[in-house]
Amino acid sequence: MMLNSTLPPAQSDTDDALIELARFFAIAADSTQMCPMFSTCIDQAWHILLATSDSYARFSRDACGQVLGHQASLGDSRISWVPAYEARFGKIPPLWFADAAGTVDQTAYTTYREAGEVFHSWDCGPTTNDDD
Repeated sequence: MMLNSTLPPAQSDTDDALIELARFFAIAADSTQMCPMFSTCIDQAWHILLATSDSYARFSRDACGQVLGHQASLGDSRISWVPAYEARFGKIPPLWFADAAGTVDQTAYTTYREAGEVFHSWDCGPTTNDDD
C-alpha cells in the first residue's frame, strides 16, 4: 500500500508521547530481548520524566508493573519489538518517527507502513529489575 508522501505532522503533544512511552515500557517489560528506543520525540518525554524520580517510578510502575531504568545503548538495525507492539496496540503511529520538535521523518514512516518493519538507529534503551 502506497501512502501519500505528504503525511500530516505528528502531534508532539506530551500526552501522546507519554502514552507511547507507557506502551513501549509494557512491551519492554514483557520482552526477553533488548528493546531499543529509536524515537527522539518519545525519548525526550522519557528524559523529562526521569528528572523527577517519584513521578518516574509511579509512571513506570503504572505502565508495566516495575521501574525500568534507562541506559545508553548504541545500535542500528531492525527494531525487533515492533511485531509485539503491533499485536498489542496496532500500527506504530507517526509520533515514533518524529524528532524532538515533532517533525516526522516522512521517508522512515512511509517505509515502515509499506514494509511493516522498522530499521533505525538508537542510542538508549530500558533496563529491567531496577525496582528495589
